[in-house]
Amino acid sequence: MSDEEKIKIKGLDSTRGIAACGIVYFHIWVLYQFGGCYWVVDKIAINLDSFVRFFFMLSSFVMMCGYEKVLLKSENHLRNFYVKRYFKIAPLFYLACAIQFCMDYFQGIKAFNPFNFITTGSLLFGLLPTNQEPILGGSWAIGIEWLFYLIFPFLLIYSRNRYLLIGGFTLSLFLTNFYNCVVPVDFVNRHINLIIYIPYFLCGMIIYYAIPKIKSIKKYRFFEIPYFFLLISIAVLLMKIEFLSRDVVLLFTFSALIIGAVYGYSCLIDNPLTRFLGSISYGIYLFHMIVLQILDKVGMITIIKTYISNRTLAYFFLGVVTLAITSFVAYCATKFVEAPFVKYSKKFLKM
Repeated sequence: MSDEEKIKIKGLDSTRGIAACGIVYFHIWVLYQFGGCYWVVDKIAINLDSFVRFFFMLSSFVMMCGYEKVLLKSENHLRNFYVKRYFKIAPLFYLACAIQFCMDYFQGIKAFNPFNFITTGSLLFGLLPTNQEPILGGSWAIGIEWLFYLIFPFLLIYSRNRYLLIGGFTLSLFLTNFYNCVVPVDFVNRHINLIIYIPYFLCGMIIYYAIPKIKSIKKYRFFEIPYFFLLISIAVLLMKIEFLSRDVVLLFTFSALIIGAVYGYSCLIDNPLTRFLGSISYGIYLFHMIVLQILDKVGMITIIKTYISNRTLAYFFLGVVTLAITSFVAYCATKFVEAPFVKYSKKFLKM
């Protein structure tokens, strides 16, 4: 695929990096009992898991930017799409799963049956009604992402008709709401179901088709529109709005983030640090749970909570420590595992 056929948007890496940090802070907050911080911190922290949904929307948007013009040109383009996607996500995922398995095995925490290895290795664990969690805890989103890759060509054909796309998005919202009403809250792995996340994937596709409109607004730069969107989004998340479902609020919020990236963020959001975190965000997502387990095992988390009396400061400090270590691990894994495998995948591409 030539560079001319791709749409590149600079700020997307930065939003991806911020989202990865948000997921890390959510798991710290929920797994290590940091509830009871300053009320605004608690209110934000409890919603940070929603950044997984943002990754789904962003993934759909990026797929459209990279493949909308070329994917359906020939059978080779379609085959190459699946080869590239597999080698992009599988190597790091398998590495993280192998590390997690070794840690659990030597600690005698749990045993894995062959079926668990097969479903994890195939990346199809998201299709199962039970036993959906892969070997690596917290990485269930990889299964949802892979299912999206499988149906993406169909969705791309479907999206060519804008009315069908918008209609499908509206219908998907009703299906998601129906699922949330019918399936009990205590149902095992209730959150691992593609139906819940289809609105986010479709919304990402809708925003892609709105890129020309968004960019046309830039010449009327009376105020910083991206930050206006962000302020509204944060306010909506913090307020308890009963007549709006959580999905509607999140779709609005994450659409604002992507639209802001298209419009253009300043260095407050789009800077070398956030771009770096964005470039290794996949590794951060995969390895942060492993890093947290190690920190807990060596007593670092207990030490931080003991010696930093302010709960909010301890929470943020642990997040910084976790992100620093995880970023180093993710960078090494990206450079020495992901990059070589992506390069190796070119041998399987057909032109």
